[in-house]
Amino acid sequence: MLAAYFKNISLKTKVSLTVTLLFFLFVTSASYLALLYSEQKFKEYIFTQQFSLVTCLANNIDDKLRIAQDALIAVAATVPEDCLTHPDLGQAFLDRQTGIMSIFDNGIFLLSYQGRLIAESPYLPNRRGRDISFRDFHRITVATGKPFISDPYVSTHNPGHPAINVTAPILDKQGKMIAILAGGLDLLGENFLAELSKVKIGNAGYHFLIANNRTLIVHPDKSRIMKSVAAPGVNKLIDLALQGFEGSGETVTSYGIPMLTSIKRLRMTSWILGANFPASEAFATLNTTKHYFGLATLLASSILLLVSWLATRRLMSPLAAMTRHVEHLQEKTGTARQIKVVSTDEVGVLATAFNTMVDTLDRQHESMKERIHLAVAEIRQKDQMLIQQGRFVAMGEMFNNIAHQWRQPLNNIGLILQNIQLTCEDGEIDAKALNKELESAMEVVMHMSHTIDDFRNFFRQDKEKQEFVVNKVITNSLEIVAAILESQAIRVDIAAQGDVTATGYQNEYGQVLLNILANARDVFVERNIEKPCITITLGSENGRSVLSIRDNGGGIPEEIMPKIFDPYFTTKDKSMGTGIGLYMSKVIIENNMNGRLTARNSAEGAEFIIEV
Repeated sequence: MLAAYFKNISLKTKVSLTVTLLFFLFVTSASYLALLYSEQKFKEYIFTQQFSLVTCLANNIDDKLRIAQDALIAVAATVPEDCLTHPDLGQAFLDRQTGIMSIFDNGIFLLSYQGRLIAESPYLPNRRGRDISFRDFHRITVATGKPFISDPYVSTHNPGHPAINVTAPILDKQGKMIAILAGGLDLLGENFLAELSKVKIGNAGYHFLIANNRTLIVHPDKSRIMKSVAAPGVNKLIDLALQGFEGSGETVTSYGIPMLTSIKRLRMTSWILGANFPASEAFATLNTTKHYFGLATLLASSILLLVSWLATRRLMSPLAAMTRHVEHLQEKTGTARQIKVVSTDEVGVLATAFNTMVDTLDRQHESMKERIHLAVAEIRQKDQMLIQQGRFVAMGEMFNNIAHQWRQPLNNIGLILQNIQLTCEDGEIDAKALNKELESAMEVVMHMSHTIDDFRNFFRQDKEKQEFVVNKVITNSLEIVAAILESQAIRVDIAAQGDVTATGYQNEYGQVLLNILANARDVFVERNIEKPCITITLGSENGRSVLSIRDNGGGIPEEIMPKIFDPYFTTKDKSMGTGIGLYMSKVIIENNMNGRLTARNSAEGAEFIIEV
């Protein structure tokens, strides 16, 4: 429908639309590429800035962790050995360490080499001697002999709170580790790690800290601390970070929120610092720019459309006048058919050339009319001759069928006459027996007369198209050729989906069917086919009758398949066929009855399909 509309609009409108469209495509393409480039650079700038901030924050956390660890190491070097055997002395020593107690808000602890709690500050009753050797921070410090920063665990000093521990080995005079000094940071407290969750990025952005096992250490949502940040495959950037990636990129959180995320790994531990900035907020300025760019492009295109419309309307008015003249050319005669030339530009040259062409065409028109008339008459005469020839061939075939139909009845009459003769010679005939023999002969004669009527009616030319039952045509056609098919032991199988009707010329349809049956019979004879069989299938499809005639004669060679409907094309000896049967059949079905006749090879032979 849209294509038809554009086909009918004027040339000046097409030119205006084309110019506007080309400009629009050029401007939008160039602007789009520029916008893509700007968007990429804008994102790169935001990515770089956010990664720089995260890097600075990661360095700050590393520095504070180092300070905390160095302070703990320094205090561990001053622990008297008698504090390890006298808990009260150890308690007094820890209580005096106000410097590191200001750093470690989850307490400081003096642990034996075996993992027993010697003392802790602030003091909590009934905890001395508790075995904490199962804690990772104790096991790893004992195994390595080096300071260690633990992953988060649930504290018993501040029950239920997530915490981390920083450890420092206590060495004897020979440099052998004899105990551990540890300091805890409450992740729900007021230390430098907990304060990280309060640092905002824009309005809704935030920072988070995760361990290498996906456990959240710091997050604005306190309930998520010590839980998995996201299952593998959910947040692709987190997966990359755990594999060693550092940088910025776009991702989707486990809650389905698009984020601009920057990742930086700490140097003091295996923790990963991340910053999430909602994409809607990060790219708000960019989206606003896109919106205004779209409006500006639309406005510029509208203005150009108006300007080009007015300009082309003025420039093409002579061509429009010429178009109107050509549209009504058939209504004009004589000199009125000539276009008035008012300019010497391209339109003027075109008008002059058009006038010359009109003169030439007018002269050729009369000559062409006479030639066309003669050609049409010649074609009609040729087709009439072919049709007449086809009828003669069909009549010859019909005479052959009549001969086969009458052979048996004539034999019967001969036997009746012979019986009458013998009875007369013996002198045994009486009136009653004679009448009986004569009645039998008359029955045979009436049957032969009925056969003649069937053949005559079958070849009667239909004058008007009418609806007919295809099943009946098949039955009548098979009755006509029944004798000859039976004489050659040709079996016919019929499968019909109830009564199927078609609209057209019933007798001509029957002639087509007889042509196809005759061709199949000739193939059987020529190729000496054992157990010859013709299968006739009748049905309907999309409101049309579909008749299939299939034989088991071996099929039509593929190289001649495209030629079988050509006039005078035949593979038979000239004495056996003229090559017009299938041609006339196609003319009858397709030209006279607006149907379709096609042929193809099946598994056993040829198949002809008639659709009407």
